[in-house]
Amino acid sequence: MRLSTILLFLCVTLITTVSCGQKNKGKNEADTAETVALNVIKLKADTALKNALSKQLLNIYEDDQKYRQQVEGTFLKYGFKSKEIKELASQMNHMDSLNLVKVQTILAQYGWLSPSLIGQDGNSALFLVIQHADAKTRLKYLPMIRLAVQNKAARASDLAAMEDRILTNQGKKQIYGASISLNRETGKYSLDPLEDPGHVDERRAKVGLGTLSNHLAKFGLVK
Repeated sequence: MRLSTILLFLCVTLITTVSCGQKNKGKNEADTAETVALNVIKLKADTALKNALSKQLLNIYEDDQKYRQQVEGTFLKYGFKSKEIKELASQMNHMDSLNLVKVQTILAQYGWLSPSLIGQDGNSALFLVIQHADAKTRLKYLPMIRLAVQNKAARASDLAAMEDRILTNQGKKQIYGASISLNRETGKYSLDPLEDPGHVDERRAKVGLGTLSNHLAKFGLVK
């Protein structure tokens, strides 16, 4: 068999394999979307299931916030290098890992559920757990929350906060001024680098956020 014939055969085989792989991927994604849609329909029709899921997400929301609400007070009392802070951080990280497993299971089964189905705290739990996860996880779910915002199943302000954190982690300038960093040595907050600061309040208003000045004031900062 001539070399040119062999190369042609290999090329056709590769193209066919890639094409089949793409078709299978598309079919799998369509099947997954259909399954999720059916699960949501069942959820809407089952009050007991909906209430149980709402309660689970409310518990996740409370667990997510429980240790974070203790950080400032613990820092002021013991300092950031104290064993108390380290223990608190360990508890928070452990809880975050448990919550992430639960939320990923829910998202895989139902997608990003709207507040009308699971309540605002339940909807916030989905966002907070993904927001507090690692950078790779945030990037994975970014398209899902973007679609949820388009479908009015998530708040644009939550998406803005996630996009800002992703940009900051990538060493880029944030868009909305949602990302604030805490210096562990001094205990002082600072606004992460911001794109076009002169028009930030216009951008914030479009996603339902208040002025940057009001946001910064919560951290003792001045615009």
